[in-house]
Amino acid sequence: MAPLDQATIYGVSDVGFAAGRRLASAGLEVTIADESLKTAVRLPKADSAVLSTLFGEDTLSPIVPLSECISRSAVLVFSPKLKSSGAEGRAEQLLRLKEVGQSLGKGCIVLNVVPLSLGGNKSFVGILEEQSGLKAGTDFTYVYAPASSEGGSPVGGIMGKPLTKKLSAALGLPSALTDVDTAELMFVGYTLRKYLEKAVQASMYRDLSVTVRPDRTLYIDDLSKGFFEVQLLMEGLQQGDPLLHFAAGAMRSLSSYMKILESFIRLQVRNRGLKAIRSRILVLWSIDQFEMKAEKSRLLSMLLAELREVFGEVEYWNPHDPEGRERSRPLLSERYQVVVTCSAQDSKLIDSSRPSPGQVVVTATLPPEVA
Repeated sequence: MAPLDQATIYGVSDVGFAAGRRLASAGLEVTIADESLKTAVRLPKADSAVLSTLFGEDTLSPIVPLSECISRSAVLVFSPKLKSSGAEGRAEQLLRLKEVGQSLGKGCIVLNVVPLSLGGNKSFVGILEEQSGLKAGTDFTYVYAPASSEGGSPVGGIMGKPLTKKLSAALGLPSALTDVDTAELMFVGYTLRKYLEKAVQASMYRDLSVTVRPDRTLYIDDLSKGFFEVQLLMEGLQQGDPLLHFAAGAMRSLSSYMKILESFIRLQVRNRGLKAIRSRILVLWSIDQFEMKAEKSRLLSMLLAELREVFGEVEYWNPHDPEGRERSRPLLSERYQVVVTCSAQDSKLIDSSRPSPGQVVVTATLPPEVA
């Protein structure tokens, strides 16, 4: 059995890093495992530790083999970066689970923060049991507390012995845990309620003639929160399931908004006497490269594909990239007739950098507007 002060974060992601910081503050020795490089580094005790520097060439953190790291852990947080979707995403997650299961030690507490569709936990636990030869609830404790894009874990389920209050707080778990199947269903309901509210608002702006304004400003960045779960339900639910109807409606509203945004940008280009095919568009969206669910990246791909079907040149700039942080504004931004800001943070950035004369700044809000 592993020492009670050893914890491993499996996955270099924002959610995993936050969990690691909490566990370290609670006195545990935390190791963060890079699921791609198959190595792990110790998380420094200092609060100033930054995820982007832990796995760089100049890291001073001790590096340990991944299998050794997992086998010695009393607590393991499963939080890999979910880059792919569909069959490719499921195959990638299966490989990650097998890797964890093969080195899982008896007595370990496994916390899964990755959202799953209905029935997903049964498969998840089955793979761990098959690979480890251990029994969930008896030989190891399994906790399902999916991370919400709105922050925290709104629901949680456990299979095994109750956790201590100190450990439960360090893991950021809800005060009351249910069984895993109930938590799975509750999270699906939570996700749909949260996202459908935004989807209804998005569907109100089905054409550019709607002039009513919402109570609060929503950007496409806000629409990205919960997108992973809705896409997951679309892929995992059976035909005829009422929940699939809600998920499909949310996706249709999102697709409709993309077309409205494209139409609005095309209108601004035409009003300035330009042709769409000769126009140059710059999309500005601050995206964390360690985002676990890659929701913004997925939505960005959809947006760029929509715009590139119409406009001559469409480029993307991320102020969070290392190169982006080295300058206060996009390189050669004067080349672009239209800059599209995708979050409130990006709108502030472009305001402070003073757009070029004649340049149009479009906010990707509900509804789209000219800044």
